[in-house]
Amino acid sequence: MYLHDDTGRIAKAGEATPGLGVALQHLTDRAAECFGAEQCQPRHVAQALWACAKLGLAPAHLLRAVLHSGASMQPSWFKAQEVSMAVWAVGKLSLPDADGAASGFVARLLPSALARPGEFDPQGLANMISGVASVGVPAGSRAVAKLVSSLRGRLPELNPQEVANSLHGLAKLGARLDECQGIASEVQIAIRARLPQYTPQQVDIANSQLVIECTREHIE
Repeated sequence: MYLHDDTGRIAKAGEATPGLGVALQHLTDRAAECFGAEQCQPRHVAQALWACAKLGLAPAHLLRAVLHSGASMQPSWFKAQEVSMAVWAVGKLSLPDADGAASGFVARLLPSALARPGEFDPQGLANMISGVASVGVPAGSRAVAKLVSSLRGRLPELNPQEVANSLHGLAKLGARLDECQGIASEVQIAIRARLPQYTPQQVDIANSQLVIECTREHIE
């Protein structure tokens, strides 16, 4: 599965440039053919999605193959980092979801991921929340409440951008008052402890996206 590793290295080397999709056409075609092979692993799925998102590319043939391959794997096979990479990437790519492949893949990963929130590092946790917010969750899902719960006790570990992204994501998902209770005070304490590191915009996000909704209090 060296093709997937090559795609990942290209993504790490630089951002998207005009004409990059055409230049990588052969590579993405060959990578699409490889998905579904017995040696395909969760890390290949996560890396391919992440690379496409990082490069700003959405080759339909490759993404169909990747999502189909990922959906055939047991969610528990995905390590925490692989889940956060894949979910963030699906959200970042804003894929057309007429057939439910993108949202179905994320929804399939979530229960297993949310059962082990302690395995996610701060960046991974924030990326997962942002990705889920972009894709959405099924009606009646308890995922939003569990995402809020995953942040409890972890906020001091997140940097200002991760806090802002997480709160923005939860608000976008429509986090309800009863789901937010118990975390609003943690948000305030975490931000006040590192307030000089926050930009005015990040503080505004924290105020407007979640804290106001939950407690009607402002961080000052």
